[in-house]
Formats: sequence, structure tokens, C-alpha cells
Amino acid sequence: MTVSTEVDHNDYTGNGITTVFPYHFRIFKQSDLIVVTADLDDNQNELILGTDFTVTEAGSYQGGNIILVSPLSIDWKISLSRVLPVTQETDLRNQGKFFAEVHETAFDKLTMLIQQVGTMFGLALRKPSSIANWYDALNNYIRNVRDPRDPQDAATKNYVDMLAGNNFNRTLRVPESIPQLPDATTRANKIIAFDGQGNPFVVLPPSGSASDVLIELAKPTGSGLVGYGSETVHTALTRHDTDFSRIISLDERTEVPPFGYSGNKHWMPIFEDGHQLRNYIFKTPTHVDFQFSSDPLNVTSGPVFTFGRDDQSGSSPFWSQDSYELKNGIFDGGSAEIAIFEPWTSHTAVVENNRILNNGSPSKYAINFKAQNWWPIVRGNTFADYLDKGGNFCSCVDDGGVEADKYTGNSRLVFSQNRCKWLGAGQGGIMLYTSGVHAAIHDNASENGFIAVKFGWPSSYANIHTLYNELTQGGQVVIQIGDDVARLGSNVYNGIVIQNVYSNFHGRNTNKFITVGNSEVLLNEIRVDELFISNIPTTGFIQPLIAVNDIAYQKIIVGRVIAPNASLLPLTTNYVSVTDMYSQDIPALNSDLVYMDNSLVNVPANSSTAVAPGWYVKSTSAAVFNRTGSGSPRGDLRNARYVGSLSAIANAQSSFYFEFPRADLVNYEYVTIQFLINTSVFTTNVVKTSIYNPDSTRIQLDLRTIDSGPSWQEFTITVSTQFANSSQSFITVEIGNSSVSAMTTYITAFRMNRGQFGLCYKANGKSYEQTVREKNDYTYITP
Repeated sequence: MTVSTEVDHNDYTGNGITTVFPYHFRIFKQSDLIVVTADLDDNQNELILGTDFTVTEAGSYQGGNIILVSPLSIDWKISLSRVLPVTQETDLRNQGKFFAEVHETAFDKLTMLIQQVGTMFGLALRKPSSIANWYDALNNYIRNVRDPRDPQDAATKNYVDMLAGNNFNRTLRVPESIPQLPDATTRANKIIAFDGQGNPFVVLPPSGSASDVLIELAKPTGSGLVGYGSETVHTALTRHDTDFSRIISLDERTEVPPFGYSGNKHWMPIFEDGHQLRNYIFKTPTHVDFQFSSDPLNVTSGPVFTFGRDDQSGSSPFWSQDSYELKNGIFDGGSAEIAIFEPWTSHTAVVENNRILNNGSPSKYAINFKAQNWWPIVRGNTFADYLDKGGNFCSCVDDGGVEADKYTGNSRLVFSQNRCKWLGAGQGGIMLYTSGVHAAIHDNASENGFIAVKFGWPSSYANIHTLYNELTQGGQVVIQIGDDVARLGSNVYNGIVIQNVYSNFHGRNTNKFITVGNSEVLLNEIRVDELFISNIPTTGFIQPLIAVNDIAYQKIIVGRVIAPNASLLPLTTNYVSVTDMYSQDIPALNSDLVYMDNSLVNVPANSSTAVAPGWYVKSTSAAVFNRTGSGSPRGDLRNARYVGSLSAIANAQSSFYFEFPRADLVNYEYVTIQFLINTSVFTTNVVKTSIYNPDSTRIQLDLRTIDSGPSWQEFTITVSTQFANSSQSFITVEIGNSSVSAMTTYITAFRMNRGQFGLCYKANGKSYEQTVREKNDYTYITP
């Protein structure tokens, strides 16, 4: 049969007697029928089949009845609804039998599901038509609505009752209706009175009465009627309002003051959050302080602030007018230039407690002091870049000024408590570029910059004290001495002090501690002390701490350093003088073969052969050990006087041994050993450092491989000594190698110092006479 009715539910009202209620639509099974009751308060309850009611005639096209266990109470509502599961259970197979009843039942169910959805849709809140702009609740309640929040939200009964109650309780009321008051023009400056019937009207107050006085005070001219000291409130407010307007509007001073002017202006703007800055020019000395402004926006192009006159050269006629300050600003994004200080007119400037965020360009500096700005103070600022802009923080050199003033020095910069951090994926820019004589650079931090501190010429007697530094990317430098291009004339840097510096190299072989900016930089009495460099790489080329140029007459003064396996200086042709501040050097005996019984020794195969005091060699085939050199110190070999060489045949396994006596004197200390090696062909050497005790115990301290070739190379090994049990114990360095072809190995300049870095001290620490006197003091231990 067909589904001949659109009815899919029946609703009834209870009379307190009836228990049987018919449904006039087809259901497939009893569970397809949902029965819901509603009490007089419209609380609804779904009844349970088999517990609260039973169903008859399931499957009948005419419907059937539901029978309640208990009669439905008077005026209670009951709804009988067909609710089918949304499934399709008819399985039609290819070439199967066609049962019309099966197909019809499937179609019937689809029709019933459509009716079911239509009924649900009919219960929704709807517009009466598509062109209506309102919803029809059909005189039904809308419940569980939240109290309103936004202006266009619907109001609930609870909210309206609460609002009306609050307003009503704060209102003067009468028990009956009364006429409204007249309009504002009629009411102005009058008071309310009531006639004989109790209706309100307005009248003028009696002259001089309290009401009259209050009305006069409430007028716009009322402040002129109240005294304030010797003046009125109106006069005082007007005067202070004018002063306040000046405070927030003096945003530039472009006029040039007379020579006799010795004061300065203050600009402390009061800006709301998000205020857009513009470009400001201050030719009159001005102190700019943003302590009363929050989160201003930077301009897109700079500089934001230009301080000082731009027409001075060669002198400073306005010395009394050089008081410029920039404090407490927040500059996020925008221009790469925040402030520039024109030449000669920004002496004694102060840049303090500013935050510069996401700012920069590799070719510009956020803070730029041009030529001849003496004694500026840059203190307590933060520079942070999250966006890989590669910008620079502060420049204090003769850059951008008059060419005649270049390289004359920004004297006595004070740069302290600044923090620069580049947080992007690549390396950042430069924290500080200065050329000031006796610059004081104290208590700063730089992370992931390209260069932390760059010294331009002259920069003599500058002082870095307490610097924290992280180098995460590689190709980065802690300190560069010298401009990128050599200046004409002198490029000597005198007396720079670098002290109490921490730097983390993050295992990058290309990171450097101190490097030079150009090939003509000469370092004279540069002092380094209290350095701690962590995560120095353990393989590959290890950068020297100070990468000096290979030129004569350079001097380094060195104190306490922790930089394991790193040498102080590169190997240069010209000898670099090193002053050992704390006597860390331990002069090695006969480290450069100044004493040797015979200049040539035949080495039998597989035999440890003493070739000189403290020296042994061994080879798997017969070999020849030879001492060469004139006995004169060679600057390119750390002033070593002789070289030992071992010539071995192809595939021979050969070893050098050098023994440092009195290992007990450095027991449980860190020491650093250095030596020079040169092999006629490229090969890999195995270097083993050990403690040899006279009781035949051998304790290995370090084992590593190094590569050598036909040019001199220096190697630095830091070890923690221990296990020396006698005054006759030795620290022994064994260097073993082999080659598929015949090879000669050259070696010299063994030396050792206390501490965790290679001092690169001269190798001829003992004279020939001292060596002769001491050589018999030790009984060396044959390997």
C-alpha cells in the first residue's frame, strides 16, 4: 500500500481517566513509536515502552493504539510520534526476484523519514517567508536563553526584571500618573515645583538662594565664581591647561638657539597605545622621555629622531648646547633607524632604557652617533629581532659625518647593560661598532649576532668588561678589531682590554673570538683575561682565540682563559710577543732539541730509541732520526731552534715520544700541550697523551687523530692530569703515523702551560746551559 497520509504524530490532552490513545499512521515495529508527556509547567518526560505503555497494531497501515499503565492527568499533554532509525536495510541483488511489497516497504520508509524530518523542521524557529526579516515563535516560549552581552542581543525576562528593578529602586515615584515636565529650553536654570493638584512645573529660584547659587555654579561660567588662592579656579585651570598642551605638543625643535643658550627642553609626550610616531627633528638640546607613553608605533622610514645641528664641522661652538637624551621608548618594527646624532652637536648624549624590536637593516644602525660626539652614554637598552632582518644596534664612529673628521675618534663612549638578541633562523647584525678612544663597554649581552663588538680606528685603550655572547649559526665573531677597510696611515690598536667574557661557540668551527678587520691591523699590548669559551668543536680546524695578522711587532698580554684545545694565536712567520700575566707557562726541557748528543741517530726496527733527553722514536722498519737547524730561534716556529725529523720507508709505522718531567707538579690540574708538526706527504696521525710512572703504570689521558701535510701546523691538546704517583712521573705525548709511500715527519716546539688553552708561548724556554744542567736530573722512561 501507499503512505496516504502526511501525519506522523498525534497529540492529545489528558482527562484523568483515559489510558488508550490512538495513532493514525503506520509504524514498522513498536519501538518506532516515541511517547512524550508534558505536565502543567511544560516539563516534558519521555515514556518507556513496556514499562509506562504498550503498543498495538504495529505494522498496520491504519495505525493502532498506545495503552498507558496509568491514566494521563487532567490537562497534561501527550505526543505520539513516529521516529525511525535513519538506515536502509533492503538488500536488492542483481537478477534477484522482484517482490513488490519489499520495494514498497523501502519507499514507504523513505517517505516516512522525509515526514520525520519535516516534522522536526516544523518545530524550529522560522521566518514566515524568505523576504521576512523576523522570526515567528508562533506564540511559544523561547527558553534557556543567555542574558545579553552585546548591544543587539535579545533580552531575557530575568535580565529585564533585574534592570527594571534596579532602575525602579533608584527612582523617585508617585502612586498615580502625572504629566511630563516641559522641554529643556523651558527647564533651563529653573527648579521644579508642584501646583495645587500635585502636578509638576518649573519656576525661577529666589535670587541669592542656595538653589540659585548651585544653578550658577553649574553653568559653564561657574569656575569663574570660585576662588583659588589669589585667583579663580577658571584662571588656574586655563593656565594649567595651556601648560599641559605644551607638554604633549612640543614634538620638535627645529630653530637654532643663539650661542649663549645653555639650557635644554624636555619632551615627555603622553601618547595612547598604538600612537603613530613620525619623524622628529631637534636642533635645540632636548631630553625626550617616553615614560608616559605606551606602545607607540614606529614610522616606516627613518630616522625617527634626528638630534643636533647638521651644519657643524671641525669644531664644537655649541658645547653648552649638547644635551640630548632619548629614554624609555618602545619601537617595534618600522624604520631601521631610530635615532641619529649629527656631528659635533650631540656631546654627552644619553640613550637609555629603550626597547627596539623587530628592527633593522644590514646597512643601517638603530642608534647612530656621527663624527665627534664625545662621551655619549648608551645604557640599559634592549634590541631584539625575530624576523631575520640582520639589523645593527649602535654605531659610534665617524661615519656619515664630514670626511675631514673621519678617524678622529668618538671619545669615551660608555656602553653598558645593553642586551641584543637576534632570534630568527639566520645570524644577526652588529651590537656595537665604535672607534672611541678609551671606550668603556661593560655588562652587555649579545646572542646570535654577526659581531658583538667591532672596534674601528683608533679605539685605543678601549675596555670590554663582562660580555655574554652566544654564536649559534657559524661564521660569527665575538670581537673584531679594525675597520673592514684599512685607513691610510697607522692601523695600530693600542692597549685594548678584554676581560670577563663568556662565549658559547655551539660546536661551530667557523666561529671566532677575536679577529682583525683588515690585513694591516697591528695589535699592540692587547690584554685578554678571564675568558670562558664553551662548546669549542673537538674535530676539524679549531680557530685560534686571537686571529692576528702576520706582521711584526705585535704584543698580546694574556691571563686566565678557559678554551679547551684552542690556541691563543695562529702560527705566523713574524713572532708575536706574548706576556704571561699569571706565570702559566711550564718551560719544557729540551722541547726544541737544543741539546742532543748526536745530530743523527739510526733507529733500529721495532725498538724504542732514545734520540735526545726526553725524546724517543720508534718504527716498524729501520729509520733515521735527524736534527736540523742553526740553533737560532725561528719566529715562524714559536722561536724553536731545532727541528727533529724521522725518515721512514713506505708503510712503516712510526712514532715520536716527548716526555714532560715532574707530572706530579700538575697532578689533578688541567694543562694544555702544544707542538708543531710537518709531514712530507699528507697523512693522519694518532696522538696519545699519557701519564708514565716509574712503577711501569701507564694511564692514558687523551686519544685523538690529527691530519698533517707538507707545511707547518700547530696542534693544541687540553687534558686533565691525574694518576702521577712520583716525582719521576712524566706526561708523555706519543705521535704515530704511517704512509703508503716513504715519508719524513718533522716535529718541534713541544710546550705546556697550566690551564685550558694553548698559551702559544715561545718554545725555547730554557737555554742550552740550563738544559745541560737539568738533563741528568731525570731518568726518562722508555716507552
